[in-house]
Amino acid sequence: MYNSVQTSEEREWHTKENLPFLNPVEFVRENFEPFREDTLVEVNWCEDNGIVASIHVAGQLIAKLRVGTFLGWSKVVSKEGPLAKLM
Repeated sequence: MYNSVQTSEEREWHTKENLPFLNPVEFVRENFEPFREDTLVEVNWCEDNGIVASIHVAGQLIAKLRVGTFLGWSKVVSKEGPLAKLM
């Protein structure tokens, strides 16, 4: 959905030891601050057009997930890659 630490300049997804992978800077539109324990995170569950979950952080929609897909859609990516699709 988003990088939880500083965005990497390099693609990390070629080495399993780097899990969970970061989206490199070329794929990131916006960096989010890491969640804090008081950050409002809301997941809306539904089955609208196959979308199962819409994820909001601090009131902002940042991602959607669909049944049967490996990748979700994220508002914070600038282009699609192996970690997320454009929303």
